Amino acid sequence: MTAVREVLAALLELQRLDLRKETLEKEREATLAPDEIETLRAHVQALEAALAERRQRLAQLRRDARWQESEAKDLDLERARQERKLYSGEVRNIKELEQLQVKVDEIKAKISDHETRALEALEAIEGLEPEIRAAEEELARQKTLLEEKTRQQASAVGAIETELEKYPERREAITARIDPKLLENYEYTRRRRGGVAVAALEKGLCGACRVKVPSALAIQVRDGQLVKCENCGRILVLER
Repeated sequence: MTAVREVLAALLELQRLDLRKETLEKEREATLAPDEIETLRAHVQALEAALAERRQRLAQLRRDARWQESEAKDLDLERARQERKLYSGEVRNIKELEQLQVKVDEIKAKISDHETRALEALEAIEGLEPEIRAAEEELARQKTLLEEKTRQQASAVGAIETELEKYPERREAITARIDPKLLENYEYTRRRRGGVAVAALEKGLCGACRVKVPSALAIQVRDGQLVKCENCGRILVLER
C-alpha cells in the first residue's frame, strides 16, 4: 500500500509540475506580448521624429536670421556710401540728387525689411528653443522608460526560460517513479481533461470538478488506493 501511496504522490507531483510548465509558458507569452513595449517604442520614435523636425526648423531659422542680418549690414554700408555721395557736394544736379535720395530711401526700406525679417526669425528661435528643450527632456524620459521596460521583460523571460529548462529533467525524475501503464493513463486523461489528470480529495469533494466523492471511494483514497472520480474520471489522491 505504501508503494501505491508513493506512486500517487508522484502523480500529484507530476501534475503540479506539468501545470507549472503550462503556467510558465502562458506567462512567457504574455510577457513577450508586443503591445506595451511596441507602443512605447513607437511613441519614442514619434518623439524623435518631432524633435528632429524642430531642430531642423531651428537650424533654418538661425540661417535665415544670419542671412537677413548680413544683408541688412551690407545694405547699410551701401546706404552710407550713397549718403556720403548725396551730402558731399560732389553731385550738384538737382535731378541726380533726387535720384540719389530715392535710391537711399529704397536702400533704407530694404534694410528695414531685412531687419524686420531677422527680428521675426530671432523671435521664432526664442519661442522654439524652450520647446526643443522640453521635447528633449520628454524624449529622454520615454527612452529611459522603454529601456527599463525592455530590461524588465528580458529579466522576466530569462527567469521563466531558466525554470523551463529544468522541466524535462525534473519530469523525467518523477515519471521514473510511476508505473508506465499508470503514466500512460495519466497522459490520456490529461489530454481529455484540459491538462488536469490528477485531483486532490478536498473535504470529500473532487478537487477538479468539485463533485462529492462517495464515502466508500473517499475511504479508498485515504487508504492510498488508486481511485478515479466517478464524475470526471480524474485520479483522486490525498494531499500530504
